[in-house]
Amino acid sequence: MLRWKDVDLNAGTAGMHWQITQLGWEPVQGRPKTEAGDRTIALDEDTITALRAHRRRTEKTLTRTVSERYKSRGRDRW
Repeated sequence: MLRWKDVDLNAGTAGMHWQITQLGWEPVQGRPKTEAGDRTIALDEDTITALRAHRRRTEKTLTRTVSERYKSRGRDRW
């Protein structure tokens, strides 16, 4: 599982510190079982560019959604 707080686009790295496994029919989030599974990897320029674009889109969508919910409650300002 990749979390934004584990991504450093300026340094070009991403930390792999979480995994999702399945326990019965339920997905379970947790730390990797071994130290080898907990690592930081280098990102290439294409990946950094794609992640930056994805983050911008995500932030715009989140901002718009929060703003729309806020206005729908009869408030026109933050």
